[in-house]
Amino acid sequence: MDGARRFVVKSLLGQGGFGSVYLADMVSAGGFRKEVALKVLSHSVAANTEASVRLRDEARLLGLLRHRNIVAVDDLVQFDEGWGVVMEYVPGVDLGVLVTDYARREEPFSQRAAGEVIRGVARALEAAYAHPKPDGEPLRAVHRDIKPGNVRITPEGEVKVLDFGIARAEFEAREAVTGDSRFGSLAYMSPERVMGDPDCSPGDIYALGVVLYECIARRPRGRAKLRPADHAEQVEQMLADVDLEAPLAQLLREMVAFEPDERPTADEVGLRLRGVLPTLLGADLETMARSVVPRLLADAG
Repeated sequence: MDGARRFVVKSLLGQGGFGSVYLADMVSAGGFRKEVALKVLSHSVAANTEASVRLRDEARLLGLLRHRNIVAVDDLVQFDEGWGVVMEYVPGVDLGVLVTDYARREEPFSQRAAGEVIRGVARALEAAYAHPKPDGEPLRAVHRDIKPGNVRITPEGEVKVLDFGIARAEFEAREAVTGDSRFGSLAYMSPERVMGDPDCSPGDIYALGVVLYECIARRPRGRAKLRPADHAEQVEQMLADVDLEAPLAQLLREMVAFEPDERPTADEVGLRLRGVLPTLLGADLETMARSVVPRLLADAG
């Protein structure tokens, strides 16, 4: 890096097969200092051209978006070791950690809080899909890996969608070429995605429906059934497992419909939840987060 800016690494936030995410201070020559998350590819992964391309595409895509429910990207930088992404630091815990904690304590997950989480993710998906490019056409970004591990809940109850690293979008600076490979997590894939159909926005809605179920059920749903009759039976079992209030149950049924064109859009999910949230049982998300997230963060050190 040049002398105009440097990064002071403070701690390791997470590590995986792709590389590491660090908590760091970004310091400019003028003394400006900002706490950021620094996502850096590991040496072995950085040598993989496709991985580097996807990291750069994620940064460029998120650089186009500014939304309260999407983690923000400040810059794409090249270190001696390889490429890195300077991202907004979002303190909090992943939704999966929150759900697991409620399951461990055998306490119900508030339906109202779950509805707020799903609405926040739906708003993020709508913003990413409909955001205009410079030519005025929509970006049509599809996340392709919606799951509890990619949803962050802050101590104040904010919802942030993370990891657009395998997102599919249409923008001029994109490097990766979308092929026939299936990306994402099988447990959250819609039937058509598992069977190899092109990735479209209804697939994200299906995954979000599974996330809604898992919040209330506090356990994994498992992979989608691929025969219509078996899938219909699976959906009925999901609804029998959770005692949802009628509007939420109907919305869940539509979100995990077997046919993609029978699912609501992200915008419709957000609008419908806005109308029913005040009627849902349980604490609101901010109240839940303020009472639980700080303890989980302290437990994690």
